[in-house]
Order: sequence, then C-alpha cells, then structure tokens
Amino acid sequence: SVLLSYAPARRAVIHYSLSDGTRAFGKLYRPGASSHAYELARQLSETSLADSFVTPIAHLEHLELIIWKEVKGDLLSDLFGTEAYDPGLNATGKVLRQLHQQTFDQPATVVTLEDELGVTGKHISRLEGLFSEEDLDDLRHLQRGLEKPCASLTPPTERWIHGDFHDRQLIIRDGSPVILDLDGVNAGDPAIDIGNFLAHIDFRLAFELSDQSPRRHHDVFRQGYRVAEDDRRVQIAHAISLLRNAVLYLLIPERHRRLSEACRKIVDQF
Repeated sequence: SVLLSYAPARRAVIHYSLSDGTRAFGKLYRPGASSHAYELARQLSETSLADSFVTPIAHLEHLELIIWKEVKGDLLSDLFGTEAYDPGLNATGKVLRQLHQQTFDQPATVVTLEDELGVTGKHISRLEGLFSEEDLDDLRHLQRGLEKPCASLTPPTERWIHGDFHDRQLIIRDGSPVILDLDGVNAGDPAIDIGNFLAHIDFRLAFELSDQSPRRHHDVFRQGYRVAEDDRRVQIAHAISLLRNAVLYLLIPERHRRLSEACRKIVDQF
C-alpha cells in the first residue's frame, strides 16, 4: 500500500495493490463521514447511473475507511488540449443532469447559493492582515456585487448535488465520465455544480496559461447539460466559484488576476 495524500483530521487516500493483480483505493474519512459516503454510493449503485460513479468494494466503519474499485481512464483535466476534452465536457454535462434528476432519501442539510457566497466571504475575512487591503477590497467589492443578485433569486428546486464538481473529479473511461469523491453529495441548488464546473474550465485555462477563450468549452458543457447561457442562477453560481478560486490563488498573481477578471465580467452584467 502507498499513501497518496493526507489532510490532518480530514482524510487520507491510500493505494492498494491486491493479490489478484488488481488495484484499489482506500479513503479514510473524518469521524462519522464514511457512512454517509458509503450509503450514497450504495444508493447510486441501484440507479441507471451506477456505471457513472466510482464503485465501493468494502466499508470498514470502525476505521472510517471505504475501499473503492480502481477506475481506469484519464482525468478529464489531463485531457485539456486534446481532441478528447470537448467530448468529455459534453458527456459530463449529460451525466451531471442525470445526477440532478435522481431521487434519494432526504439528507440533513440543503446547500444554497447564499451559503456558498457566505463561505467565500468568510475566506476573505480570514485573509485580513495577511494580504494588502487593496487586494482584499477588490475581492470584497466582487462579493458585495453578488449579494443582491443572490438574495433576489427565488428558492431553488432542491436536488441532489455533488457539491465539489470539477474536472479532477472525473475519469473519462472509454469516452464516458465516471464521477469520483462522494464526500460533498447533498441536497442543494443544482446551479452550484454547474457554476462550479464552468469556473473550473476558467481555472484550467488560467492554470495552463492559455490565451484561448473559455466560451467554446463552456458551450460544449452547457449543451450536454441543456442549460441556457443566460440562466441567472448558473451565472451567479459561476461567479461565486470564480471568486472563491480567486481568493484561494492570491499567492499566484497570474491565476488570481485571470479568475478575478472572469468573475468581474459576470458581476458587471448584474
């Protein structure tokens, strides 16, 4: 076994080589969290989406450990710049729409866009004294620019959402996406997943320092999901996710600049 990643008091990911020559991945969860993820995986395995999610092999509840079957393929993020990227985006939109149409037992909490914006505001507050007021004022201005549009929305249709949906949560296997990491699955506004994924397309371009416009990639994903470009909920969710990532990348000026500018373009439309 090999330890792949470790976040103290949160999670650890372990790679196992099994005696039959196959491989599996174990994930250690914080206390009480493994049962939630395992139950979701079990429910999903009984739906038409079974092949679109990572498969659990075993749950060791006393260890807060789930063993997951290895998914062979390519991370969608690693396909950026190849001919397989856009078909992967389109197929991902279709699978996400199917997830949002599933019906499960009602969870304990419901996530809204106002919740997402509030969390981002807390991240900004924690940076006071660590970064210049000029940098933080720009972020605060974007946050304030989203507060009124966010508050004006009608209550969402509550659906099951992934909660952390982006291009490194997906393996493309034989042209079809397989969704990883069920930690954040909960009931909430579907726009959160859609907007977050759109923002991570922007992030992929910023990460690769690409000068191309994200519009074509956005359109391919939206066409797969069948959501309009002018959907206001999705626009707001997209901007919130861009703002959150701009906060996270303050220490990397070029990525921060690109993400902030993309967020500002959306906010200026409101």
